[in-house]
Amino acid sequence: MKNLVSYLDEIKDPRKARGIRHDQTTTLLIMIMAIMCGHTGFNAIARFAKSHREDLAEVMPLPRGKAPSSSTIQRLSRAINFDQICGAFNDWMMQYFKVENIAIDGKSINSTVSSCHDSKQNFVSLVSFFGQQSNLVLHVGKLENGKSSEITKVQNIIETFDIKQSIFTLDALHCQKKL
Repeated sequence: MKNLVSYLDEIKDPRKARGIRHDQTTTLLIMIMAIMCGHTGFNAIARFAKSHREDLAEVMPLPRGKAPSSSTIQRLSRAINFDQICGAFNDWMMQYFKVENIAIDGKSINSTVSSCHDSKQNFVSLVSFFGQQSNLVLHVGKLENGKSSEITKVQNIIETFDIKQSIFTLDALHCQKKL
């Protein structure tokens, strides 16, 4: 079994080589750990990294023992390809997939609304597949409401899985005659 680090290492670093102090994989891991602990903003993630700097330095490379700053985290977040991150996570989690009940839900992501004054607003959502027995997020996918719907996104994700003998629970949105 491969670990998450090996999957994150495969993601191309979009930053220019000049001036990079913090390794992309290390920064992504710190971001993931912070988010899992409930720290969701750039400053909150940087504070998490700074307060746990000594523990992090024991298990991952931190240049001069310093944690990435909020501006480093912000620049990487804006430059990195979100689909590659989701792909790495999904490939990693497929190792743990087994037949079980799966809850599927989409949630919009804060501060992603664009065209807020138009009749058709666009925002980004995250569609998650949660294993109810394993208590693991088995799959995530990005959805932009201006480009596709949650219904089609969920159907496409289900088709990519080779799932047999699983029970899905979904919102009433997915209970349509045509489906």
